[in-house]
Formats: sequence, structure tokens, C-alpha cells
Amino acid sequence: MDFSKTKDSLLKISADNIAVHSLLKDSIGAKIVDILYYDKEKEVFFDTVNHVVLQSKYIDDSNLLGTVLGSKKPYFSMDISKEKTYTPAIDNPFNIKIKSQIIIPIFKNDTIIGIIRCSQLPIGFDMSDYHNFLLILPALKKIFSYKESNVYHPELENNHKEIAKKHIKKILTSFTAMSQNCSNPEIVKLISIGRENIDTIFLYLNPPKTNKSFIQEKLKLLNKNKQKQKTNKIYANILIADDVRINVKILNAMLSNDAIIDQIKHAYDGIETIDIIDKCKEAKENIHILFLDHHMPGKTGLEIAKELREVSGIDNKIIIVSITNDPEAIANNKHLYDYHIPKPFSKETIQKTMESIRIDHLS
Repeated sequence: MDFSKTKDSLLKISADNIAVHSLLKDSIGAKIVDILYYDKEKEVFFDTVNHVVLQSKYIDDSNLLGTVLGSKKPYFSMDISKEKTYTPAIDNPFNIKIKSQIIIPIFKNDTIIGIIRCSQLPIGFDMSDYHNFLLILPALKKIFSYKESNVYHPELENNHKEIAKKHIKKILTSFTAMSQNCSNPEIVKLISIGRENIDTIFLYLNPPKTNKSFIQEKLKLLNKNKQKQKTNKIYANILIADDVRINVKILNAMLSNDAIIDQIKHAYDGIETIDIIDKCKEAKENIHILFLDHHMPGKTGLEIAKELREVSGIDNKIIIVSITNDPEAIANNKHLYDYHIPKPFSKETIQKTMESIRIDHLS
């Protein structure tokens, strides 16, 4: 790759966040590129393309990102798992298998304004990739020169969603055409699997609104088929705890019209999780089901599960559903969890888990 051309291209498209992401991924061969702007007033680092939001209070010398910011120097590691301060919740929020990482902190007048972070698969970057990346540093700095880009607006995600929905509708049309014009049963099966995955993405982008009257009608039908009429716990309050916001939104979309759900709350770190549970308890609106990730700042999922099991009695026991892909995190602590759902989430797995909860705990 000619990095002089990459530099020229970056200078031309520096105001287009999506185009910059794409160019950097192609030029360096990165699996993930995070362009993290810093909003000083809200004290958050955020990437509007990857939907990564990191509170600055958690970025310190206990994690790799904070260590790099403290040094104020570009950083390169060929194997981040060997770094003493590597913390997946901050340094690998998507929890994927990556090996090497390049982190470029961007400062203006000795004040942090943003971070460029590139992560790669097990093959990894090498030192030449790192040096080439430093050649385009002046162009990278220009990306953060637009004042409006350094203000965190959660509603900006809606613009990306609308664009994505248009593309997905075209894909769905293509899937329909392929299935109608294909006679090979194996290909039809593959098309069906692909269609289901696209449906899941569309559900995340366009979640159905929870309709209270709709839920009540479903409950009436459900109760007619029950021999035991126990309705005291038929409504369930749910808390989804995961520091990766896109995971929270996908799971929320998949759960939003389940008949047993009263309300769904969200937490993005371990401390907030405990705080929401305590406040709900004080308001006599206990959390009944907790979807719990492991790698979160503040407190890990394992710490939260242990704390809840120690303080919860039989009458107010919270059903804990593990949503981590870290087998070591739950291997020796299975007694703390009631269910486990792997990532990426699927509608089938979610529905089966909710049905099991309904039968085992709410009937």
C-alpha cells in the first residue's frame, strides 16, 4: 500500500467518518478501526461508526488504553495479551480474538482530543505497519479538527441506522428473489440462514415498540393454557448489563415484545448495574432477570454475580443469564448463573431461554 496516497486521501475525506474508517481498514489491513473522539464536557470517548462509548473515568493505568494516554506517545504491541495492563472491557470491547494493536493518541495543546486504535487478527501487524501508520499522523490529526465531531450526540446513531436500513431492505429483496428462483434445496437452506441473520440485524435497527395492551392480550391467552393459575410473578423486570452498547441494543430489540416482560433497563458498567438493582429494590420494582456480561469496567460480571448471590434471599433471587463468550469466566462458577447465552445473539436462543425461564421460574 502506498501510504503517501493514503495520506492524501485522508486529507480529502477527513470530515467523512465512515469513509475514514473504511480507508484505514483497507490501507493497514485492520480487523477493527476505532476513531474515538473525546467530549471533554461529557467526559467520554466515542466512536459513532462502531458505537463504542468509553467513560474517561475508567481509562487509567489499569488498562492498556489508559497507559498509552498517560505516556502521550503512539503505541504498538505485537501481542496485547502479554501486556500487563491489557483489560478486554476497555482494550477489546467487542471481545474478539485479536493479537496486535496500534494506538495513536491525538493531542492539541497538550490536551487529548481523540484516539485512533487499530486491532488485528492473530496474524497481526508488524513493525513496518506501525512505522507506515506514523507517516500519516498529520492526516490523522486533521480528522479531529472539526469541532462538531468532538461533541457526543447519542442521536447521531439514527443517521447511520437509516442508511443501514435502506441497504438491508435491498438485501432482503435479493434474498427473496434468490429463494423464489432456486430449486437446489441446499442453496435454499443457506439462503434461509442468511435471511434469518439479516432479519436479526433489521430487528436491531428497527425494534418493535412494546405495546402494553398487546402484552396483556398475550398473557390472557397464556393463562388459559395453564393448569396452575399463578400470576403474581408473570410480569418480569429485566436488566441488560454490557459495556458494549450495540450488544445491549440487539438484545433489547430481541426481548422487547416478549409477553412476560414489564420493563427493560440498561447498564453499561458494573457499578451502574449494582446501582440500578439497588434503586429498583428500594422502589419495590425488583429486577427479576439480569442479562450479565463478564468484561465490564467498575465490576466484572463474576463479581456482580457473587455479590447478588450473597445478598439475595429465596424470595427475591435474581435470575442471572450469562452473556459472555469467555469460557474461563464461568467455567468454575456455573453455580452463580441460571442460564448462558453465547454471542452473537440469535432470536432462537433468546426465545428458548425466555421460554425456559417462563416454565422454570414464572409458572
